[in-house]
Amino acid sequence: MRRALALAMVSFAILAVPAGAAEAERVTMRENPALSVPRPILPPRPTSPPITPEFIKSSLDAHMRQRLEAAADPATGLVSVESAARYGWGYLIDHFAEIDSDHDGDITAEEGATFFGMSPPVARPASAEIQFVE
Repeated sequence: MRRALALAMVSFAILAVPAGAAEAERVTMRENPALSVPRPILPPRPTSPPITPEFIKSSLDAHMRQRLEAAADPATGLVSVESAARYGWGYLIDHFAEIDSDHDGDITAEEGATFFGMSPPVARPASAEIQFVE
């Protein structure tokens, strides 16, 4: 009984897949482009700007401005110790006295820019002390 069942399974497998059928199908698809799946037409990838010291500086400046704006109190537009704590910016809290140059209890955008070495919105001349290593 087992032998008959095994023989039936082998003969079914032989009948189900004729020898060389899979290879013949692959050859047919390669030779006949109508059977192949067309590749989708994708839009060109956007090119990245070149990595230059100016690009890095402007990117960091924009990031720090966004963080300062996010940490600022919406009513005043200034960063206080409380608003920095709500934002979760521990570094700003730890160095608050250093950043708040006029010691009025709030950090303005100009004070933040001065402390973090950010470029003001109006371009300033490059310092001779800055050295870029390429």
